[in-house]
Amino acid sequence: MKYACLLLSLLVLAGCKSLTGLNLEDDYRGDDVGHVVIGLGGTAGAQYYSVALYYKRSMFNAGKLDELSRFVYPPLFELVSKPDYVTEQEEGRVLTAKLAPGEYEFVNFHATIYNQVVYSAGAPFSIPFTVRAGETTYLGNYRAVASEGQGPMGGVKGTPLFLLQDEAERDLALARKREPGLFKTVQNATPKAAWIKREFFVDELPTEVVQKQRGRMSMQEMLWGG
Repeated sequence: MKYACLLLSLLVLAGCKSLTGLNLEDDYRGDDVGHVVIGLGGTAGAQYYSVALYYKRSMFNAGKLDELSRFVYPPLFELVSKPDYVTEQEEGRVLTAKLAPGEYEFVNFHATIYNQVVYSAGAPFSIPFTVRAGETTYLGNYRAVASEGQGPMGGVKGTPLFLLQDEAERDLALARKREPGLFKTVQNATPKAAWIKREFFVDELPTEVVQKQRGRMSMQEMLWGG
């Protein structure tokens, strides 16, 4: 039942009318291609059914500004695959994309819980990043933490807080296992919460939120027995 709800959640995200035009090319094949890498996940044992970060070309970049693409955890059609990284605090996947060079920005997120409630940022925000030909851009690690901890049916409740972390060494090593052709020149674009100035992004979790995450069984433990 849980995975049926999860699949439905991802389909809801795909068809959501508030974020239309999901056509930005994320598998660009030009000679001037650049690679991007991001870690995306959640707190072990207190996870959303799905989390999506939406990005687009910025106003400084040529192209259609209303076209969006996204990174999603867990990846569609990989609902029961093992996470790339698992610790006592978090679990998630390392995601990659091939993009045309230029200026981009994250502008919104969706986090879905068991009853199909979808949290978003409301008004768009801006987390800019640059893609350069022949280089890999590391976008940082985003851990979606439920602000109200665990909810009914083993799910979570509350708007997510994204804990921003620089896990470049780990995440890039994991990405290269799956994509050996990642460019060796790396620019680290891990953002700081102070730059974004939105309440959804933090460099450190508030104490009261940390306390609500304790004592959870991780998805890894539920699916694979540890």
